[in-house]
Order: sequence, then C-alpha cells, then structure tokens
Amino acid sequence: MKNLIEDLEQYKKIPEEAKIDFERVSKFLSLHHVNLKSSSLKRLWNYMTTAEKPRKSTLDRLSIFAGFQDWNELQRTFKGE
Repeated sequence: MKNLIEDLEQYKKIPEEAKIDFERVSKFLSLHHVNLKSSSLKRLWNYMTTAEKPRKSTLDRLSIFAGFQDWNELQRTFKGE
C-alpha cells in the first residue's frame, strides 16, 4: 500500500520546468490584461491530468482569455443555448 501511495504522489507532482513555465505564461498574459495567476494555471494542469475540478473563477478567467464574458457565456455558445 505504501508503494502505491508513493507512486500516486509522484504522478501528481508537477515538474520544476512546468512551474517556471506557469510563471512565464502568467506574466505574458498580464501584459495583455489577462490576470491569470500561475497557481490558476497549475490548477488547470491538475484538472487536465487528474480529476481535480477548477474553480469557477479560473474558468471565468480562461473564458475571458478566449474572448467570452464568462464561463457561462462560453458554455451557452458551445451548447447552442
């Protein structure tokens, strides 16, 4: 059981290079008036690689970056509502 837990912990770890990339992307986005912290990018990474669900505020910021007012508008657009 201990080995299984250790293996799972290794799977969730984000490489150091990725952490630096999150900071770089966050700084780049801020130049374009998109305030998306590196911690939000990390949560998005965790969402894509695990079962973690991002916060609504993170989804809203990503939606703004994609040209929508918020997450709900993005969903309405793609769901045809």
